[in-house]
Amino acid sequence: MVAMSGVAFELDSPHGRMMVTMLAGIAQFERDLMSERIKSGLAAAKSASSHKTSHPRCCRRQRQKIKTFVAIA
Repeated sequence: MVAMSGVAFELDSPHGRMMVTMLAGIAQFERDLMSERIKSGLAAAKSASSHKTSHPRCCRRQRQKIKTFVAIA
């Protein structure tokens, strides 16, 4: 196995397997850290948002028509 830096690891030897295992563990650790940062950033942005509710999906005239229709039915 050859790394991006050009260093070769022999996977047949215990040293090479240990090196690959350590690099894989570090890569997984970094991935987990990035995931935590993204989740905490999204939560902070959501809590700091000034738009707590969404806009109404229909206008006042449409809501009145719906109320009239429901009252008749």
